[in-house]
Amino acid sequence: MPLVSFMFLRDLCIQVGSNCLDTCLKGIYKAYLVNCKLSKSISGSKQQHIQFLGNCVRELYSLDPQSAYQHAFIFIHQLGVILRGALTERGPK
Repeated sequence: MPLVSFMFLRDLCIQVGSNCLDTCLKGIYKAYLVNCKLSKSISGSKQQHIQFLGNCVRELYSLDPQSAYQHAFIFIHQLGVILRGALTERGPK
């Protein structure tokens, strides 16, 4: 069932255009991040789900490389800001 849903989402992004694709790229990336949270143990089904989401991310981002680059740049920049803040912050955190 998830594969059918993803194929529908992919086809919808292609047909509707860049506005839909931007929303899908942001959503699939956020879903991937939420599911990749570090934990002490990951079950086999959870690992398969993460792998499936990774494949979905790769497939959607390959539809429009220019848009993918812009999203990646923003996400990497945000990560850099978070890491810089964590390194300069003092305290028990």
